[in-house]
Amino acid sequence: MLADPMLMNRDTLHLIALVLSAGKPLTIGRSPLGSYTIPLPSVSKLHCRLYSFVVDTGDTVVVLEDLSSNGLVCNNRRVLRSSVILRDCDVFEIGDQCFHFTRTAQPHNRPDGTDGGRDERTLANYSISNSRLGSGGFSVVRLGFDFVNGRQTACKAIKLDAQDQSRGFRQIKTEIEMLKRVGEHPGINQIYDAFVIGKEAFIFLQLMAGGDLFEYLARRGPLQASEAKWFVFQIGLALAHLHLKCNIAHRDLKLENVLLDGYGVYPRAQVADFGQAMITNRRSSSLRGTMLYMAPEALSGRTRQLGFDLKPVDCWSLGIMASMLLVGSHPFNRWPSKHPTQVFSKSVYGESARPDLMDRFKETRVAEAVLEGQNAMLSYEIFAGPREEDARELILNLLAAEPTVRWTIEAALESRWIAASRRQLTELYAAKTR
Repeated sequence: MLADPMLMNRDTLHLIALVLSAGKPLTIGRSPLGSYTIPLPSVSKLHCRLYSFVVDTGDTVVVLEDLSSNGLVCNNRRVLRSSVILRDCDVFEIGDQCFHFTRTAQPHNRPDGTDGGRDERTLANYSISNSRLGSGGFSVVRLGFDFVNGRQTACKAIKLDAQDQSRGFRQIKTEIEMLKRVGEHPGINQIYDAFVIGKEAFIFLQLMAGGDLFEYLARRGPLQASEAKWFVFQIGLALAHLHLKCNIAHRDLKLENVLLDGYGVYPRAQVADFGQAMITNRRSSSLRGTMLYMAPEALSGRTRQLGFDLKPVDCWSLGIMASMLLVGSHPFNRWPSKHPTQVFSKSVYGESARPDLMDRFKETRVAEAVLEGQNAMLSYEIFAGPREEDARELILNLLAAEPTVRWTIEAALESRWIAASRRQLTELYAAKTR
C-alpha cells in the first residue's frame, strides 16, 4: 500500500478513501468502469489517472495525469493534458469534488538527513523539495517548482568533487553548455536554468513524470514490435537533431537516460543526461559512458589510442537499446538469464547509481563478447521469422563492428523497419508533442 488519496464531496462532506497500490493505477471520470465515478457532464469519461513507480533511490513517486478535454485544478493551478507529481497534503479538484492526497506510510529518514517531507529551499524563482526523483554517482534529482511559469521541474543537484573542484566546475559547465547548445527539441529533455552555489550546482530541467525506459521495460517485459519501433523512432529523431544540427554526440545513451511522460503504452520519450556529451569536431580516446552500451571501438584499448569518432558510438547504443526493447535481453549476453528479475537487473544492463549493486563480472563478460563479435541476437526466436527481417536488418547494421560501415542515424531513420510505419509514427509524434 503506497498512497491513500482521500475523496471528499464539497456539498455532502461525504468522505471516501481510495488506495493506490503498486502496479495498479486508479482512474477517475464519468465512466462507471473507472476506479471512481463522477457523473457530471463537465467530467470526461476518463478524466485523469493516478499511478506510481519506484525510482532508483527507493522512493515511490505518485503521478496525477490529466486525460480530459477541460482539465483539472491541482493546488489552485490548472492542469490540462499534462502530469504533476503529487506530494503529501496536495489537493486536486474535478467537477464539484475535492481529492486530498496523503501517504499511508511515511518515508524513513535518509542518509542525507531528510525524510522526504515538504521542507523546501528557495533558489531564485525556484523551490526545491525533498522529494527525490532519481540519483547518480554525484547527483540527486529532486522535484522543483518554477514560481514564474507555474510549473513543476526536475532539479538536478550535483556535488562538486572535493578533491578537484575546478574539474567539477568544468564538467558542470560542459553539461550546461551542451544542453543550451541543443536548444528546444521535443525529443530532448530541456534545460530551464542553472546555478552554482558554493560546492553544489543546481540544474533545473523539464519534468517528465513517467519514469525512465528501463523501468518501463522491466515492468512490461519485451515490447511488441510496434511499440519498440515507436521508441526507436523517437530516440532516433533526438539523435538526428544532436548529430546533424548540433554536431553533438551524447556518449551515454541507454534505457535509463530516456525519460517518459505518462503511464500507458506508447508514451512520449525524451533523451536526457548530457553529462558526457561532447562536440564531435575531434576524435575521442576516452572511455566514457556505460560499459554495456559501449561500441567495440570504445572498449578496445588499441582504437582508443588511435582515437575514434563519437557519432557511431551513439548509433551502436541505439542498436543495443532496440534489441533490448524487442527481446528483453542484451544482444551480446552469451548466457541470457531465463529469470525476469535477472533479465531486468540494472546491475547487468546498466550502470547503477549504487556501486554496491554492480556486477562487474557480468559487465566484463558482455564487453568481451562485444569485442569478440559474439552477437547472440540471431539466436532469439523473435528474430527468426521473415516478418522480423526489417527489424533484424536495422539492429545488425547499427551493431556493425566496424564503425565506418555502421549505419548512421540518417540511415536508421530511413530503414525499411521505420519506413513501413513512417506515416503512423509521424502522426503519433505530432500528437504527443504538440
